[in-house]
Amino acid sequence: MEKKVYVIRHCEAEGQLKGAQLTEKGRKQAKELAEFLAT
Repeated sequence: MEKKVYVIRHCEAEGQLKGAQLTEKGRKQAKELAEFLAT
C-alpha cells in the first residue's frame, strides 16, 4: 500500500500572533487544501 506524507504550512493570516485570523486569501487557500485532501 502506497503512503503519502504532506508537509503543509498554515494559510495566509492577518499576522504572526497566535490566534491571528485568516485573510480572505487564507480562507480560499484553506478551502482549496481541504478539497485537495478530500480526494
